[in-house]
Amino acid sequence: MPYNVTLSRNAKVHGVHRKAGQVVENVSDKLYEELQERDLVENAEEAKAKRSTKQTGTVEEKAGE
Repeated sequence: MPYNVTLSRNAKVHGVHRKAGQVVENVSDKLYEELQERDLVENAEEAKAKRSTKQTGTVEEKAGE
């Protein structure tokens, strides 16, 4: 499950330099573990899945048309 991680120190994550205190979204389990090993995680929470819903309608035909 992906995580949203607040960094405790400056780090390069997902190929982008990030500063301490910035939140990195959608961090994989593997990357999260690596950040923890390097003592770079200040705070982390599981990312909530974004739901997209499509409204589908049905056309009701009236009898006699």
